Amino acid sequence: MFPNDKIKELVNSKIRVEMKGEDLILEGRLRAADDYMNILLEDTKEVEDEKEKRALGSVLLRGNNIIYMEKIA
Repeated sequence: MFPNDKIKELVNSKIRVEMKGEDLILEGRLRAADDYMNILLEDTKEVEDEKEKRALGSVLLRGNNIIYMEKIA
């Protein structure tokens, strides 16, 4: 299974994403993903030390800036 197929299985799931560069962790509902691993998150929140830092709403993340993503409850 290719990573893109696995990511597309997560559509409509709540996920956590760590971004490159800054120590930035985002949580939100995955609404779409493309072949370049660009993803659209809705109801996105920036998280720091397991606490919500701020609400961001809908966010489009570029695939080459994503370090990892995981499904959360």
